[in-house]
Amino acid sequence: MDRTDDDRHLPAGANALCGPPAPLRRGRARLMGDALLYAAPGLDSRSTRHAASILASLDGRPVTVRTPQGEVRGDIVVVRPLVEKHVLAPGIPVVLIDLEPNHPAYRCFLGAGGPAGACALAPQRYPGLLRLGRVFGLGHLHGPALDALAQAAVERVAAEFPPPPPIDIRLRQMMTLMDEQPRSTLVQLARQVG
Repeated sequence: MDRTDDDRHLPAGANALCGPPAPLRRGRARLMGDALLYAAPGLDSRSTRHAASILASLDGRPVTVRTPQGEVRGDIVVVRPLVEKHVLAPGIPVVLIDLEPNHPAYRCFLGAGGPAGACALAPQRYPGLLRLGRVFGLGHLHGPALDALAQAAVERVAAEFPPPPPIDIRLRQMMTLMDEQPRSTLVQLARQVG
């Protein structure tokens, strides 16, 4: 198999790991600073989070995401931030990527999902995401190589959505000040921004 842009971060020979999925026996998580990567042998979870979520089935059976506005089923499902969701993937090996608001691609997902707040994507368009889930879930990739592959997969999915408008520079300054001065009130920080 030839290497593609999606797997440029895989170590040599890693494509051999990307054939038929091996069963995941336990969950595995990695905090990447501005994202959470999680692989599990199945998932049944209810949450409303500030994160944008990318879920992918690793064995071709669809994942179901229920929101108050509807239900979405697919091999890959994207859920925009702050959507109340119930992820149903019992016995279905999945990879989940939660993007925090400070992730460079986060804002691309603010408009994702249509009326249900979630949308399904065609898995054949995202082989890097599926490879990521398999090699990560099986523990075959670690450290910077794993982070690079995850970032490439996120960028590929984010490219499906229209780019968001630029953030007002004052808002960026406010966000930075909130991180640097967590004990300051919003009024104090607003005065500094002007």
